[in-house]
Amino acid sequence: MISRRVGFTVTLLTGIAICVGTLTSSLTPLTSFGADTLHHGIAYAAFALPLVLVHRKYWRLMLTVTLILASTIELIQSLVNRSGEPLDLLTNATGGLIGLVPGTILSWLHQKMYPRPISLYACAFNQGSERIFRKRRGRRL
Repeated sequence: MISRRVGFTVTLLTGIAICVGTLTSSLTPLTSFGADTLHHGIAYAAFALPLVLVHRKYWRLMLTVTLILASTIELIQSLVNRSGEPLDLLTNATGGLIGLVPGTILSWLHQKMYPRPISLYACAFNQGSERIFRKRRGRRL
């Protein structure tokens, strides 16, 4: 899907944007009801998605990091003259899950549609066995 470097970079940049956006005071208040909740959900979905698209094995890591980031930000918000709300924590976690589920499914589908060629496995096995036999030939019995 995407390279590991791109996935980590996009996730890191999105995390920095979330931290800056949620810990600084907003210049214009959101007027429509629920707009803040929608923005939180979208931001955390965008945070969780890229690394899971690299490989689906990262879903546990991203779930843990998303929950830690969301709870830490809600705790810190009280120190920077913003209000930390439990509903925001729930919204952030839900947004992270909204990013994780499609990312995991897309990663799984990509792996099923484009499996690694068997020659890569055979090549890795041959290289490993050559090293083993080379070590054994050099020993005296």
